[in-house]
Amino acid sequence: MRFESRHAGIRVVSGEAGVDLEGEQAADPELRADFLHTLYREKIYAETLSMRQALLRVVLR
Repeated sequence: MRFESRHAGIRVVSGEAGVDLEGEQAADPELRADFLHTLYREKIYAETLSMRQALLRVVLR
């Protein structure tokens, strides 16, 4: 959703073969790089969420 909100003309479609980008500029290499970067950021966010929550609990006591 985050990626699609930044790239309004592109649709992300998940299928058996993987993920496809659909739209006028879907073949743009920069768009693919931005999509992969978005996935990477979400992975980092998910992996560090519990650590950040624990830190906030300690700091906000």
